[in-house]
Amino acid sequence: MELHLNFKLFLIFAFVAAITVNSCDNQNHSSDYKKEIEEYREQVKDFFKHSEDSPVVDMTEKIIPFYYEPKLEYKVDAFLEEFAEKDTLEMLTTQSDVRKMIRFGELNFKLKDEKFSLTAYINIEHPESFFIPFHDETNGSETYEAGRYIDLEITNNKKYLLDFNLAYNPYCYYNAKYSCPIVPDDNYLKTKIEAGEKSHNESH
Repeated sequence: MELHLNFKLFLIFAFVAAITVNSCDNQNHSSDYKKEIEEYREQVKDFFKHSEDSPVVDMTEKIIPFYYEPKLEYKVDAFLEEFAEKDTLEMLTTQSDVRKMIRFGELNFKLKDEKFSLTAYINIEHPESFFIPFHDETNGSETYEAGRYIDLEITNNKKYLLDFNLAYNPYCYYNAKYSCPIVPDDNYLKTKIEAGEKSHNESH
């Protein structure tokens, strides 16, 4: 399971680096952003279809990632407020085992003029990135009922680019053999996040 996770993190971090550079060069980069995120998604789909590490076993079912259309309004600045005490906890998974996580801090951001926050965790097995699991009001109808994830590369900055267009389904959505961390109750967003991966049987 390590290979597919590292591959996906590599794609995400490379994508974020690319759009950061391009946004500095062009303030009106909506069309460029859409093109770049579509290219990123094609790489993910190719991985699902052809890689030995794909979570999808039976490709005759055509279960590959399906997405909302990219929307710039779901790419927001988030400001990290570190917790004074960074507790290490055991996050329960879908296979009833646990993952050791550091509860690092709170990401504060605005979405459609509303204030929200999400707790950023660090998976001890992957300390190079923040792990941000979340629920929202699309779960169970338009998106996976158990929630979705976002990964952020850790930097020395307090300001992060939180892009919900990169939100993805846990691999247990595609294959029940995977053990996926269960989203904590405090990472519930009381709004619809119509961005990122969605349920394959939903058209939106």
